[in-house]
Parts: sequence; C-alpha cells; structure tokens
Amino acid sequence: MDQFAYVKILEEVMLPYAEEDMSLKWLFQQDSDPKHTGKRAKSWFQTNKMNVME
Repeated sequence: MDQFAYVKILEEVMLPYAEEDMSLKWLFQQDSDPKHTGKRAKSWFQTNKMNVME
C-alpha cells in the first residue's frame, strides 16, 4: 500500500465511521510508516482538520 491508497482508505472508511460513530473529540494515532508520514497523507489530515498524535 502507498500513501495514495492509505488516504483513500481514510476518506472512504475512517472518516465516515468517525463522523457517524465517534461524536466526542478524539486523536488519531499511527506509526511512522512512510505512507503515514508522506506529503499526501499529512496534507489530507491538515485539510480535514484531524488531530494526529505525533
């Protein structure tokens, strides 16, 4: 999987689930795999105003 496939999963699976089932404030946690730290993924998190644990 690359950063583009990762972002697609975030858009199609994680975000809809979080918006529907996680009404409280939450923090997204991930490891330092390159697909998680790539420019595309970082940009997606910023655009969607997601809190990501560093």
